[in-house]
Amino acid sequence: MSHDFIDYGVIYDMNESTFPMTVTMAAMQTILLSCLLFTCGKVLGLSGNFWHITDIHWDPTYKHTENPELVCASSGKRPVPSAGQFGDYLCDAPWDLINSTVYAMKYILPDPDFIVWTGYNKLTFILCSPCVCVCVCVCVCVCVCVCVC
Repeated sequence: MSHDFIDYGVIYDMNESTFPMTVTMAAMQTILLSCLLFTCGKVLGLSGNFWHITDIHWDPTYKHTENPELVCASSGKRPVPSAGQFGDYLCDAPWDLINSTVYAMKYILPDPDFIVWTGYNKLTFILCSPCVCVCVCVCVCVCVCVCVC
């Protein structure tokens, strides 16, 4: 799936002698998250084991089917001949892959000290002890969540 860059702002280097750089929404999220983690890390002494979640691109149209023309909309109408239950490189992630990933993270590190979430995506994650929920929002009002407790 191709993503158009969204002009979110302009950053100049320290001496402002070069041309301005356009900042995407993803870059702005990463910058803000880095500043927040740096500041909070200094104040709260954040260190430990963590989950890193990034760029979960869910394709709600993904179907594990024999017809390569009908597998996913995110392939850009290209046939997907080798699609499996957990996806194909021509498609964005099917729900089975996202669900399996969350459960694997919980199995490998059941109690992370914190979660780092970066990248361009339409996700919201909710950290509520003792459960972690990852929600994928298709539009403003339609979200699907997987919670691991």
